[in-house]
Amino acid sequence: MWRALRAASPSVLAIATTLAFAWLAFQLARVDAGLGAPAGPDRLLRLVDADPEVTSRDHARIRSALHERPVDGRAYRALAQGSTANGDDATADRLLQIAVARAPRDHVARALLAERAFAEGDLAAGMEHIDAVLRVAPHARRDILALLVPHLADVAFRAALVERIVLDPPWRGALPAALRAEGVAPEPAERLLADLAVRTPLTESEQDARILLLDTLGQSPRARAAWLETLPPEARSAGLVFDGGFEHSAIEGGYGWQFDAPAGSDIAFDASDAFDGDASLSVRFDGRAVQFAGVRQRLALAAGRYTLSSTSRLRIDSTRPFAWRITCHAGARLAELALPEGEGWQSA
Repeated sequence: MWRALRAASPSVLAIATTLAFAWLAFQLARVDAGLGAPAGPDRLLRLVDADPEVTSRDHARIRSALHERPVDGRAYRALAQGSTANGDDATADRLLQIAVARAPRDHVARALLAERAFAEGDLAAGMEHIDAVLRVAPHARRDILALLVPHLADVAFRAALVERIVLDPPWRGALPAALRAEGVAPEPAERLLADLAVRTPLTESEQDARILLLDTLGQSPRARAAWLETLPPEARSAGLVFDGGFEHSAIEGGYGWQFDAPAGSDIAFDASDAFDGDASLSVRFDGRAVQFAGVRQRLALAAGRYTLSSTSRLRIDSTRPFAWRITCHAGARLAELALPEGEGWQSA
């Protein structure tokens, strides 16, 4: 009988080994492939991240995960959400504070704390958490900023936001687009940028946004003045037409010259034959008919009477005259100055 048992033991061992490996494979599949109920803290906490809405029936498993991973902030955040659902705000707040201390990059916990801080009127703390969310969750910046801009009319809220922006956070570049978004009230958005300009120089995109907002508000003179402030001191001009002598070829856009040469034409600055100063504007045509309106500038004029003058030299064979035209935003023509023909430079 002993010999019979010894003879059977290898097959018994093989069966036991097979069962052991099968059990181990199933346990690994529960963790890696998501089969069955969550096993171990890794998969359970991944599920918490995938679905932040944690109900009270999950508390036992979350506490089990917390027992194995006492430094993982996600478990504290999940328990805090459950406490909130049960109406225990004090416990929820304490657990969220622990969650952020354990996992400072947990943007869900940060967002929950920001919501609580704003509800309690603690704008500085709320902005601190919003700043953290915007830093660690760049994919959410547009949506989060869209939630903030409707509150810019509140002076205290605006001041708290400026306090974070002056630190030059990595999400600052997303702010101008949020302020220019459709449906955003232009007046408080412009006020934010004006407040920010008092504390720190605006970036190029922020300055562009402010100019656009001022123009939208019908404050073109202020918009032009703000644009001039962005230029080098030697390029700033108090004239109604910026760079009327075409001396600053590197400055385009805004309230400066805008050039758009259609096919069959070319626009360049000519330093070899200037009427006055160092350069003139040269427009060349290759001999075919062109509907040309490629040299433009936005003006900011108060109501009044103005004189338009120009000096030019025409060296083309055309029966159609060239002229400067002034039109309003709606397209109505306000004035026109034809350029005279003749040898050499001609003034009109």
